[in-house]
Amino acid sequence: MTSEKTFDAQSLICVECGCPIEKLFKIFSNGASRLAICKYCKKDVDKYVEYDAMALFVDLLLHKAAAYRHWLFNSQVNFHWRLTAIGCLSDAYARHYNTNLSVSGQNDYFKLELRYYYYFIISTILFILSFQLMYRIVVYLPTLTTYKQRDRKIVVRGLLLANFGKLFILCAAIWGRIPTSERSDLELSTVYLYMISLLVICSNAEAIMVLLESSYIMAICITVSVMIIKNCIGFLLERVIPLDAFERFMLSLS
Repeated sequence: MTSEKTFDAQSLICVECGCPIEKLFKIFSNGASRLAICKYCKKDVDKYVEYDAMALFVDLLLHKAAAYRHWLFNSQVNFHWRLTAIGCLSDAYARHYNTNLSVSGQNDYFKLELRYYYYFIISTILFILSFQLMYRIVVYLPTLTTYKQRDRKIVVRGLLLANFGKLFILCAAIWGRIPTSERSDLELSTVYLYMISLLVICSNAEAIMVLLESSYIMAICITVSVMIIKNCIGFLLERVIPLDAFERFMLSLS
């Protein structure tokens, strides 16, 4: 059984149908307990409370809505801020890694460090802007439509946790350096990074679908639109604040 703390009854839902429930377990007179049965879909309200954490993680990778409902509503996860920090660091490393691969004979480690700081600032700004945009869509869209209105704390946690796929950038940094006879390190790494980007888009769409109780097509449209805006702003940021100007400014301070 997972070691996560359960929420209060007001936020509990059935992971199969998404309907609100009063409790996860039914307690019998002899002290025994078993999973409660949802009165709407007649299934166990949350099978994941008896699952191992790794089994839950696999279902999250498979984008099962039930796993996301458990993660967002029926479990207390308090590492979403740490996950966000690691995600920003990983995203910055991916940007720096791709740029660094195209540079041959680079021995100035101080400049390489400055480059990482530059891309970390860019990645953090882009994450804040994209998160704010997605948060406001999820919070205010239900006021204009029939989509489900959620508690804002759950929305924040859900949108932050949905970026867990960025952690795989660390794996891409390791395995992307493996040389092959057919393709270069840069090409191999790019494939990994595109796959990770697709995973992040799909996980964000799944989280939005669960939060709003919308169709998957609508969730994909919201996610892709935000990602396009994010990439456009990133393109403009790198033109307004070019890397060379940032390096000269930082070197002038040293």
